Amino acid sequence: MASDDDDYNDDDDMVKLGRPIPYMWLSALDSDINNIFRAQEWVGYEKREDHYIWAIVLHPIRDADAENNRYMRRYRILITEEDEEAIVVSVLELFKLITKHSEAKTDERALVPTDSESGATELRQIKDNYTLKELKLKICNELRLIWELSDEKKTKALRRMCYTYHPDKASPNEKEVYEEAFKFLQTQIDRLEAGLPLQDPEDTRAQDSTCEHSRWRSYYDKWETNMKRNEDRRQRRHSRNSFEIPDLGLKIPQSMVDPVEAKRWLRQAESDYEAMNILQHAVHDKKVSCQTLFLAHEVAEKALKAGMYALVGLSEHSLKIHDLICHASAIFSERPEAAQIVFLASKMESYYLDTRFPNRHPQPKAPVDIYTPTQATDIAECAGNIISKQ
Repeated sequence: MASDDDDYNDDDDMVKLGRPIPYMWLSALDSDINNIFRAQEWVGYEKREDHYIWAIVLHPIRDADAENNRYMRRYRILITEEDEEAIVVSVLELFKLITKHSEAKTDERALVPTDSESGATELRQIKDNYTLKELKLKICNELRLIWELSDEKKTKALRRMCYTYHPDKASPNEKEVYEEAFKFLQTQIDRLEAGLPLQDPEDTRAQDSTCEHSRWRSYYDKWETNMKRNEDRRQRRHSRNSFEIPDLGLKIPQSMVDPVEAKRWLRQAESDYEAMNILQHAVHDKKVSCQTLFLAHEVAEKALKAGMYALVGLSEHSLKIHDLICHASAIFSERPEAAQIVFLASKMESYYLDTRFPNRHPQPKAPVDIYTPTQATDIAECAGNIISKQ
């Protein structure tokens, strides 16, 4: 793994959206491709090969293909502070941050719910040392899914596996096991590339060495060289600067659940909802339909942000986002029973700017000429439904 930052300095302790992640911090990026990510989570995003920047996950993208293959998952992320634009990326380009105070959450490790002090349910991970048999089984399961991917994504996934299972990444007491697992990984990739089936992980006989080395062997050499070079650079800086690697758990401005702030935003949403109803019913006229629609959007936005504060918290960057679908999708990712709010949000999305500014419409029309009382009534009802579901 590499970064653009060549020298460590005090500013490297600052976590900012879009900022390159320095070498000293790269050891905190977990290469496991089974990691899953939550809304508002700070992550490492591989913008290009071996170049990592800070990013915030907004929400997972609902995708039918991803239901059958977890490596096809995509996430919407925020990578800049300058504007509110977000991008959609592959899960293979995202890295979970592992610190002393946090552990990776993956699909293949046991998760046990525990109650936090705030009363919210959190997930605690149980991690046991893998045996060689378990590692082989895990490798085969991953390779079956990876071989369904495009060549570009397959390359990214195999590189991640190389980093994850490389014996140099293992603890001293697991090194021997990972050496065998890494050999098994290379052999199985060669077999798949040759059109042969995977070997049985239960088979304790010597590994098949009759299969010719595939094109992926040259990739291993490159990836291994990069991994060792970057680790050497990190160790040299550690020695030169005479300090311990920073504890990311104290540096990352992770969002926190905030029930008090959630109630504050919901109160304002309810007040806006009352104002919207007064306007709609007192002046049931086309001339104020655009104002009613804008207020409905305001109601929905504040109610959704209240929901975010109640579930996962909300970063200062996400506070600037007015996209209803973004916040609704984040809530849905935490509460699958709240699927309807994504539908409601999608009906209301266009009313933030289009209801206010004439230049959003072809001349000579202005918002006052476009919207009808029927539209206003329908969208006002959507806003009320969103409030009721928070």
